[in-house]
Amino acid sequence: MKDFTEIKDFMELAEQILGSKVLAANLFKTDCEIHGSNVEALLNGKCIVCYRGQQSKALATEKRQDLLNRKSEMGIPTRFTDATCDNYVPNNDRSAKLLEFCKVYDFDTNVIMLGNTGNGKTHLGCAILDRAIAQKLTGFYVPFYRIAEIKIKSPDLFRKIIKCDLLIVDEYGVQESDFKSNLLYEVINERYNNEVYTIIISNLSIDVFKKSIGDPLYSRLKSRVVVKSCNWDDYRLKDSKDAAFN
Repeated sequence: MKDFTEIKDFMELAEQILGSKVLAANLFKTDCEIHGSNVEALLNGKCIVCYRGQQSKALATEKRQDLLNRKSEMGIPTRFTDATCDNYVPNNDRSAKLLEFCKVYDFDTNVIMLGNTGNGKTHLGCAILDRAIAQKLTGFYVPFYRIAEIKIKSPDLFRKIIKCDLLIVDEYGVQESDFKSNLLYEVINERYNNEVYTIIISNLSIDVFKKSIGDPLYSRLKSRVVVKSCNWDDYRLKDSKDAAFN
């Protein structure tokens, strides 16, 4: 029985590695409730088609978990784990144009997304990080107000933020202070010197943003920057069923 088990294990391993070549001799057959009578089988009697389906499903689950782990390590919020360009739904011409820009963004310029709350800026920022993963680039998502905490408590992570291929800084202008602004300058300046790019997302207007961020930092950004105005309706209010919020 031991020898039979070893042969079975070998056959299953060989099937994973070599695929249908292992079964070319058609030595084993079985009846399957799903795939019919006299179908090819492993030594343990498993239907080959069912076995391959199980292996494919297990592999897909493993890949999915690897992707989720990678996105978690990149700081992407749980709400936006599945955010992609494909599942962003534009509701006007301007949001459609922004979507097209995000689909072809080549990780070679700074981007500033400014405009109303709830119009999909964070979704699209995380969608660009999803594209970065597909291209085997490093990236990180961080809310502006967390940069100081990371600098103090996680110096290794702070270094990764500075060096990664693409950094998303969201919610710029929230809980702003001179200390946090100086830290952002440190981050952007280092990234400027390393020739890696940053996407900044904010609800501020362009005039308020320029004044808030300061000339030295804006000068670093504008050396290679695309500014996107995102002034359209709040998706969250549109979807709200409570009239008091509309």
